[in-house]
Amino acid sequence: TGTVPITVTGGASKLTLHRPAGVAARIAVTSGFTNLVFDGRRIGGGADRQWATPDYDRATDRYDVRVTGGASDLTVDVGV
Repeated sequence: TGTVPITVTGGASKLTLHRPAGVAARIAVTSGFTNLVFDGRRIGGGADRQWATPDYDRATDRYDVRVTGGASDLTVDVGV
């Protein structure tokens, strides 16, 4: 319930975060990343970028994911 903060520091590799259906999400990666998938959208790589579901700003229940220290093979999606 509410905004659920999830922070990954020091780097991540092969991390998958599933959220319940109907729950909005935002992910911000503040350092380098490769192979990020956000709700089925594959993003190759980059740094200092952010994505959110269309309903994130008005949702009362949502996940706020922040990744620092680098990430590889990171997926955020709706679980089954």
